[in-house]
Amino acid sequence: MSNPGFTLLGPHHRMQARGHLAGLAPDAAAGPGAAARALALVRERRAPLLVGAVPFDADRPGRFAVPAEVVWDVPRAAGAPRVGAPAWRPGDDPQYRSAVEAALRGIEAGMLRKLVLARAVDLTADDDIDTAVVRDELDRRTSLGYTFDVDLGPDTGRMVGSSPELLVSVTDGLLRSQPLAGSTERRADDAEDRAARDRLLASTKDLAEHRLVVDAMREALAPYVTQLDVPEHPGIVATPHLWHLGTTITGRVRTGVTSLQLAYALHPTPAVCGVPTTTAADLVKILEPVDRGFYSGFVGWMDARGDGEWVLALRCGLVRGASLRAYAGAGVVAASTPRSELHETEVKLRTFLAALDGVPGLRARDTALAGVGA
Repeated sequence: MSNPGFTLLGPHHRMQARGHLAGLAPDAAAGPGAAARALALVRERRAPLLVGAVPFDADRPGRFAVPAEVVWDVPRAAGAPRVGAPAWRPGDDPQYRSAVEAALRGIEAGMLRKLVLARAVDLTADDDIDTAVVRDELDRRTSLGYTFDVDLGPDTGRMVGSSPELLVSVTDGLLRSQPLAGSTERRADDAEDRAARDRLLASTKDLAEHRLVVDAMREALAPYVTQLDVPEHPGIVATPHLWHLGTTITGRVRTGVTSLQLAYALHPTPAVCGVPTTTAADLVKILEPVDRGFYSGFVGWMDARGDGEWVLALRCGLVRGASLRAYAGAGVVAASTPRSELHETEVKLRTFLAALDGVPGLRARDTALAGVGA
């Protein structure tokens, strides 16, 4: 059986979509207006739902399609996660460190308060990479996050990854979002791991970074809700390699507001871009030599009522044949250092690369590129 065109496996919904009944043309799939056009499409087709992916630059065309078949409650991948070191490890990246230095100068000059910068590394394998195999391994390693595998078309490739971050979901008018910002590497020793978690919860730098994200999301959501609950203090979210500060935002949306409309209203959050958004987005284009494409955009689904689930496209890679471009990034704030942000990207890259140890002959291509969100 062929690899499904769209897979999103999360803690609440596990779905795959196959086939293609209809889709939005590129000009109709660009910008926030795509939300209304997507809703109209799924209603016109009287289909259960529509699936989609939106780039980091939401003014560029996304991909929205009504599938021919949708399968829910997809079983978890069988077997245990592979044990061993990642097939390839990222090294130093002077260009990335230079970009962080430039961001810090901008923050010191008062241009902005936060900028998310990331790296892209280009790898190749002996044969075409089967994203289904990578997806299953990521699924085995993911208990609370979201594993995705999305066909972006023959000219782009397939994006596969395991995101820890829910951008927004709506169910029967109830909104849920869980922004993450502020993180630290986990430790092998239990006592040291707990100490790292506790230091993160008390970190002035990370708490300030997290507050920037939460405040921006509260402001973005305000016009669309009748009630919004934003906890005063973040909690902790665990992934296999990192502790994250996370806040679970809940609320009730106004009549007629859809999940995709909210996703566009929130995107790009300070978790993948920066504060203020416009300045940060401009600096991303200047400091990052690799175009983000769909990385640090969002993927998900929406039904004819407007309910749905959209997650940030993080901890992921873009696969085309035997080639792979893997992405990871970190949020730069006043207390950041080039070395600390570089290390954070290394840890995040390992989250994805650890699922590739079954890919034969995985190695760096001639060029390793710096710069592309968290």
